[in-house]
Amino acid sequence: IGYMAPEQIQGKPRPASDQYSLGIVVYEWLSGTKPFQGSLTEVVSQQLAVPPEPLREKNASISPAVESVVMKALAKDPKERFTTIRDFAAALEQACQADVSDATILVRPPVQSEQQEPVVAPSNPQTQLTVNVNTQTPRSTPTTRTASRSLGATPTLYTYREHTGKVNSIAWFWDGKYFASGSDDQTVLVWNITSGNRVSTYRGHSGKVNAVQYAPGGLRIASGSDDKTVQIWEANTGNQLLTYRGHTNSVKTLAWSPDAQRIASSATDEDVQVWDPARGSFIFIYRGHIYSVNSLAWAPDGQRIASGGGGKAVQIWDAAEGHFIFAYRGHSAPVNAIAWSPDSKIIASGSEDKTVQVWDVVTGYNIFTSRDHSSVVTAVDWSPDGSLLASANGDGFVQLWDTSSGRKVDSYRHSSPVRTVAWSPDSTCLAFGGDDGTIQVWVVS
Repeated sequence: IGYMAPEQIQGKPRPASDQYSLGIVVYEWLSGTKPFQGSLTEVVSQQLAVPPEPLREKNASISPAVESVVMKALAKDPKERFTTIRDFAAALEQACQADVSDATILVRPPVQSEQQEPVVAPSNPQTQLTVNVNTQTPRSTPTTRTASRSLGATPTLYTYREHTGKVNSIAWFWDGKYFASGSDDQTVLVWNITSGNRVSTYRGHSGKVNAVQYAPGGLRIASGSDDKTVQIWEANTGNQLLTYRGHTNSVKTLAWSPDAQRIASSATDEDVQVWDPARGSFIFIYRGHIYSVNSLAWAPDGQRIASGGGGKAVQIWDAAEGHFIFAYRGHSAPVNAIAWSPDSKIIASGSEDKTVQVWDVVTGYNIFTSRDHSSVVTAVDWSPDGSLLASANGDGFVQLWDTSSGRKVDSYRHSSPVRTVAWSPDSTCLAFGGDDGTIQVWVVS
């Protein structure tokens, strides 16, 4: 099973399946191990949804060109592999012979849509750069972005313009090279952060897309919509894997468990449903709310879920069986956003009372409250390194807070109300999107 192509596992073998198997052999030959390890069930799951670990992380002497060829042969989508095994062999031979000592090869997921103009780091760090996503003449070699800045300096920003409706949700791929955005225009766009290209467009929904999240450590994306569904699909191909139809109203928020074995989702009602994203089977419903749920977040340790909404309280409950644990009642208006600290000990919550409150999840002790927003708080997110908290409001302001002191360290005003903020996995970039349909990535460090 360790050498079988994803489509072969699904009972749909084709000539390209042999190329994938050969790619596994070459990967093992070069690195000393097969790309996917574990039990039979774990290997099958990885073959279907998890990208192989880059070869150069296992053997640094392998050239980027060789790695690129092998990863192309191991694409999950057969259409994205080489046309024939002969082409694969020729490309591999050429890569082995090439002088790549000074080359930069960017390995990307398979591209479904047209290429666009890549992002290039501005020579002036105070420049705001706009990505022209409609040009048909991209540069042949994308330039890796290296812009950075110190907190308090003029922001370095990259702007992505292709959505035709409000941007409601942004999620980063685990390696920080890609992010996905969901919009009122009923699409989810997947972007290459290095090149600025739109990698693919997902059009499976028939209503506004309100929530988007990558599966932790994998290629699957879950997206929730006004069409009352949560859909699971492959980020690199757009292939739909599963549609969950357990909700009877518009799906507003969702969260993967840290082990990617469960999803919690809520519609415009008071219930939160927890279900299996592999089978689409219902597990349990949490019924602790009496008003609509606007936001929910799964604790990084996987043990608890926090949810909040029209009832003004943030409720914490057991993720395994749905038992109520605690309610934080510090807000005086509906709660719109929730974020856990990386150590699962603290929560930040944003509300229509215009405050961001940071509090201890065990005692409910308020660590600090920010009253700096002049409008309803629409989004919060904790940087993965734990040092900064980002919040945004209906006036378009995005603010950064030092989590150790509660001091505001930076702010930026977007051109429209901001609906979503999301930190990159390495905590160096903050992406946010709003009502004008644009996404901006703020290079923080």
